[in-house]
Amino acid sequence: MKPESVPLLRCPRSHEPLRLVSEPGPDGSTQQVLVSEPSGERYTLRDGIPLLLDQDALSGTNLRYQGAYSRAARFYDPALRLAARLVGGSEWRFRREYLQELGVHAGQYVLEVSVGTGANLRYLPPGATYFGLDISRGMLARCQKNLRTWQAEAELFLGNAEELPFCDESFDVVFHVGGINAFNDRGRALAEMVRVARSDSKLLVVDESAKLMEALSWAPSAKRMLQEWGDRFQAPVDLLPAGMVDVQVTPILKGWLYCMTFRKPRENCRPSWGARYVDNEGSAIDGIRSFRELSAAQQATARGKGRVLAWLVQAGYPVPDGLVILPTVFSGDELSLEAWTAVQAHLDRIRRAIPTSRSPSAHLPSARTRLGPTVRPRVWTRRTK
Repeated sequence: MKPESVPLLRCPRSHEPLRLVSEPGPDGSTQQVLVSEPSGERYTLRDGIPLLLDQDALSGTNLRYQGAYSRAARFYDPALRLAARLVGGSEWRFRREYLQELGVHAGQYVLEVSVGTGANLRYLPPGATYFGLDISRGMLARCQKNLRTWQAEAELFLGNAEELPFCDESFDVVFHVGGINAFNDRGRALAEMVRVARSDSKLLVVDESAKLMEALSWAPSAKRMLQEWGDRFQAPVDLLPAGMVDVQVTPILKGWLYCMTFRKPRENCRPSWGARYVDNEGSAIDGIRSFRELSAAQQATARGKGRVLAWLVQAGYPVPDGLVILPTVFSGDELSLEAWTAVQAHLDRIRRAIPTSRSPSAHLPSARTRLGPTVRPRVWTRRTK
């Protein structure tokens, strides 16, 4: 696990921040452990994967399918490739039907809940930062092996989709493919996905439909599942948290799967802060994900003008010389309506001060534009001699 990912993590039960520490292991070697603050709950790492799962608390179908997927991990990919061919297409063609809905691009933070063997990650574009969570150690071990084979990177975590170990508003894209039908609490899992997604983020959920289960009803296990969980093989639109927008359900793969997409709404017509930080040259400051992690000098700059300038950078405004751009603002630390009004006035003043002949100002947004987390930093600084 990369150290810069640690600030994203939270204790799955208390949502306290986690700190990565090194300590002597049972065999005398040094091992890394995640410790929650202030309660001191400890989570070990195995092969670089944080084990953020309370195994003793697992029950019901979550526990049953954890074991089933671990046993099937070795054969999972060949079985899916065979299934894709049987329905008349390649694996890429099958996955493209839903992955194209995500619109992933470089610079985004992308989370796949129930990442399995990582097969979806293989077909997503490079340049984004990928995170994968699964309840099965066997699946994550296979995913690690696949990523090495594909020369791809992703941060992997053992955890429960109903208790995601991430802080609020962490990801630009959140998606889940195959598994939610069997979750203990589908509504809670959806709420968790929404919680960790940034405002205006797109979310996607795909799983088997009733049509597929009916086609497989000749098998006793499928017939039993259809009888017991008949209503679970439909897109769980009624379980979405209130206020989700652009909700769409599309049958894919000849109707054997459903694909549900929706967006997390922007709150109060104000941009979410996200957790992106830019320095004076507009470059990202990696590894800084909260205000407390900044040095005293950085914190001093972050207040006042630094905070306003963070908005300017997100909005794509040129920034006057002599003003430092350090961090943007932080998740859970929103401006009041009065402060946001002051920021809008500042944006207007900056806009009027920029010569219209300068190319960076040609496409400046209005001060009333609703900024979103998908807006990427764009910086232009006038240099004076």
